[in-house]
Amino acid sequence: MLLEPRAFFARANSVIMQPTGPLHAITWFISNLGHALDPRFLFLDFGKVNNLSVARLLLCSAPFSLIGLVALLWPRSRWSWEDRALLLGSALICLLPSALSREGLNALRMSGCALVFPLIAVIGAAQIYLWLQDADRRRLADACTALVMIAMTTEGAINIVRYVRSPELILAGQQYYLCTTSQWLVENGKGYDRVWIETAGNQPDLYVAAFTGITPREFQQTERFVTTNGIWDYCARMGRYSFGSRHDAVRAWNSTARHERWLLINTDLSLHVELKE
Repeated sequence: MLLEPRAFFARANSVIMQPTGPLHAITWFISNLGHALDPRFLFLDFGKVNNLSVARLLLCSAPFSLIGLVALLWPRSRWSWEDRALLLGSALICLLPSALSREGLNALRMSGCALVFPLIAVIGAAQIYLWLQDADRRRLADACTALVMIAMTTEGAINIVRYVRSPELILAGQQYYLCTTSQWLVENGKGYDRVWIETAGNQPDLYVAAFTGITPREFQQTERFVTTNGIWDYCARMGRYSFGSRHDAVRAWNSTARHERWLLINTDLSLHVELKE
């Protein structure tokens, strides 16, 4: 952070909102908070991918979340001010990374809410239990508690089954193709002077290094050509591996390396072409 502040704050500088003035900043922030707290996003979007997230909260927890929020905000609530401030403050802190970003709705940046929001639902369920207990309905309170546990367990199990049976959801945003392509190169990339990988995804050079067996020491010693846009660095070449468009590959081979044997592939292996005279 001290030696390379530009690199340390690169992601923050590239994603944080850039308002034109105080009023714009306030309205933008409130709008982002509204999107993050939209019940459709929180409870109804299972299967819709948002930045590595395929689900947020259980639908059956929605009424308890609302009751819990009211219980925390109610001035004469039975919960202490310290506990309420801690929980609501934690929720706000977890929302800030998403609320302050340009794109607004980002489940990965608000992932801390996955720990805090269920606690608010628990407060709601506990509040109902206490109301029933105060009304001398202990058996009804116990029965409701059992039903809530059954509903949450059932919905959670259904969502897990839907997830593990869906390759699309499992692989969403995971760049698994970069793993399999790099492993494919271990055997099929032998004998080539250069392997050109049509760029897709994020940091393909690290996947190639990890899954072709390049050790950390070899990685540090390998010649790398890196370009930058002022915020992000992009690896254009790492040893005999190059990254870029297929047109750049053909142009580079035609102009400087027609005597060499190159392999041109893309990351899902639908393209693998040998370049040689």
